[in-house]
Amino acid sequence: MFPLKGIGRKLVLWIGIIINLTVLILFKYGPLMDVYLLKYFPDLPAVQWILPVGISFYTLQALSYLIDLYRTEEKPVEQLLDFALYLAFFPQLLAGPIERSRNLIPQFDSAPPLTHSAFLSGFRLLMWGLFKKLIVADKLALLVNPVFAHPGEYQSLYLATATLAFSLQIYCDFSGYSDMAIGSAQLLGISLSANFQRPYLAKNLIQFWQKWHITLYTWFKDYVYRSLGGNGNHNWRWIFSILTVFLISGIWHGPHVTFLIWGLYHGLLYLLTYFVLKKTRFKGVGRMLGPISTFLLVSLGWIFFRTESLSDSLTMLKEIFTLSHYQVSMADLSLLQTKEGMIRVGWVEMGVIGMVTLLFLLLSSIPAREWNVPFPVSSRQLVQTLLFVDFIVVLLILLGDWAGSQFIYYQF
Repeated sequence: MFPLKGIGRKLVLWIGIIINLTVLILFKYGPLMDVYLLKYFPDLPAVQWILPVGISFYTLQALSYLIDLYRTEEKPVEQLLDFALYLAFFPQLLAGPIERSRNLIPQFDSAPPLTHSAFLSGFRLLMWGLFKKLIVADKLALLVNPVFAHPGEYQSLYLATATLAFSLQIYCDFSGYSDMAIGSAQLLGISLSANFQRPYLAKNLIQFWQKWHITLYTWFKDYVYRSLGGNGNHNWRWIFSILTVFLISGIWHGPHVTFLIWGLYHGLLYLLTYFVLKKTRFKGVGRMLGPISTFLLVSLGWIFFRTESLSDSLTMLKEIFTLSHYQVSMADLSLLQTKEGMIRVGWVEMGVIGMVTLLFLLLSSIPAREWNVPFPVSSRQLVQTLLFVDFIVVLLILLGDWAGSQFIYYQF
């Protein structure tokens, strides 16, 4: 691969990049282009676009392999089958983690033997991912989906509650998939990269992006930020590189202006956070307020990410910040009211949502090291793992929403 030098070498690189991006853009933005074309040329036949699941993720993996070869940071694989398996490895194919060839391909040829501790750790992580998705995320969706579908029909309290609930929903939904992918791969003796490290406990927005969707963050850092000349000197070129990375990240998520605004929002907050931290050193109460303010700022950004249109986003923001609209009677707290009727979320449903959310927060407080079963496995550790798995299985049977929605990031 890349036997040429100079212009020929760059030509091969750009041909590969253009081919990959063209396929991605056609599938992700084809429906939007059809809308504009049919508006001016109504006689054109409409194209039925079907977005291949996971196309964004394996396209990024293909691009990283191509660019690494160009930079001579990676050697070409000898077997086509290894490269095909790298792109289509089923546990992380649909929504990541976004792997690098240097991490994944060598494991296909010489994967370490599967030990009892690795198997138990993987199975435990797989069950934890199921818990986050089927119990926490899908239960929160009962509250989130009706509000975001018709935000103009709800009072301020419901909009604010649904916004905070969506923050937890998308985390449990996406990180739940990552846990299941990592756990499933571990059952096969394959180690995948960590994708989340408790991002809502981050002290600031910069730290948040180092803990949220880590493999995408590092991909943009290595292949976009670095290519734009981002060198950490914090000059105008650095500012341009940061904003460009976040704008591209927004566009990567979808062909809607709300995603573009979401990316710009986080880019500006990222820069603002850097300059504030440069001038200020928070101590005491400031350190305690850091994670709270970070969570609230991220939650406001999720409004643009989740709503169907910019007008819905602005409606929600206006109502949320209208403090006089938070007067709700106790009778109203047992249901979600709309102008056209009532979408009932009774006390039982609200109690279940509150219970599973509290349980999730309690289990999440377990130190990360406790999730790995050490080698050799003692009888005590084996019993602990089996009790944890049995506990999750019982919860899945009693509370799991098996007919719930697909993973949120399947659409990307």
